[in-house]
Amino acid sequence: MKRSAMRKLLLLTLGVTVMAAWFAPDRESDGIELSAHAKRAEAARPVVRPAQTPEAAPREKPIATAGVLQIRKRDDNEMDQAGSGLFTPTSWEMTSETSAVEPEPLSDIPEADTQAGLVPPPFVVLGRYEDENRSVVFLQYMDESLAVSEGDIIADNTFRVEKLEGDTLTLLNLPLNTIQTLDMGEVQ
Repeated sequence: MKRSAMRKLLLLTLGVTVMAAWFAPDRESDGIELSAHAKRAEAARPVVRPAQTPEAAPREKPIATAGVLQIRKRDDNEMDQAGSGLFTPTSWEMTSETSAVEPEPLSDIPEADTQAGLVPPPFVVLGRYEDENRSVVFLQYMDESLAVSEGDIIADNTFRVEKLEGDTLTLLNLPLNTIQTLDMGEVQ
């Protein structure tokens, strides 16, 4: 920047600062000034003063005034109490107060065929469609919906649909080379 442009910029900044100081509110008002409408409403409001005579009946309840919140300093002894500190270390050891919780047996989960190491097929039967030439079964596998018929390989190349007969879907588990059946129930 050239020297003359720099000088003009500094003079402009100085001028803006002087104008801001000139029009700044007084220090006593803290920058808050009521509008003319608010000043008129303030002047028109009646002033209520308590009675100064001895004949006036004393009030039964004193008027509650808002107090100032007092912040107290923490004591070192207060921090030594168990569990009161923010960064108090905790112990994961079992004590006589805590006991191991026995999990309840789950009766809703079907038993797996442990002899052959098989688990039930991971499918939910959604429906069935039968045409003159073929049958199609709609299955849900994880978050996918599948439409399968005989000969299809499904579930990440894990199962092959062998046959659809009545209410039974016969699957071949390819990695284990074993036959598994899936009961379709009363699916339409």
